[in-house]
Amino acid sequence: MSYFTYIHARPDTKDVSGVFYVGKGTKARATKIIGCKRNKYYLNVANKCGVDRVLIGLIECSTEENAFLLEKGLIRLMRNQGVRLTNQMEGGRGGASGHVFTEEQRRKLSEIRKGKTLSAETKAKISVVSKRTTEKFWAINENREKAAERMRARFARPGEKQKASDRMKLMWSDPLKRKAMLDARRNK
Repeated sequence: MSYFTYIHARPDTKDVSGVFYVGKGTKARATKIIGCKRNKYYLNVANKCGVDRVLIGLIECSTEENAFLLEKGLIRLMRNQGVRLTNQMEGGRGGASGHVFTEEQRRKLSEIRKGKTLSAETKAKISVVSKRTTEKFWAINENREKAAERMRARFARPGEKQKASDRMKLMWSDPLKRKAMLDARRNK
C-alpha cells in the first residue's frame, strides 16, 4: 500500500498561503474532497472555493511513518509562516491505519459494548453499506487481478492445497456449519 502526504489548496493559489489543509493517507483519501470524514472548517473552505476546483498536491512516502512525519512537519512549517489551515490537530496522529489499541483500551471497549444489540434498522443500514463497498471494490479490475494473484501465490506454496482441502472437509463435517452454508447459498 502506498502512503501519501498531501495538501489541498484554493484554486487561485499563487503561494503557500492558499493551502488550507495538510493530510496523510492513501491516494484515494487525498483525492477525495467530499464523501470521507472531514471537519466542518475544511468542508466550509472546500465548498466555498468549489469542491471540483480544489488543487491537490501529492507527495508519495516510502512508509506510513514517513508520511506522518512529513504531514506533521508541513503543518508546523505552514503555521509558522502564518498559513491558516483547517487542520484541527498538529498532524502525525493517524487515522484507522495508524492507531493500535492497547489491551486496556480493547478491554474497556469490550465492556462498553457488552449487552448492547443493534436494532434491525441499524443492521440493515450496515448491510447495505457493506454490500455497496464490496461491490465497488470488486468492480475494479485491478482489485480482482491482485486478489487472484494472491490466491495463485498462496496455492503455489507446498502443502497449501492440502491445508485448504482439510479445512473445508472439517467445516462440512460439522452439521451446524453445513446447514448455515447451505442456507446462505440458497438465500443468494
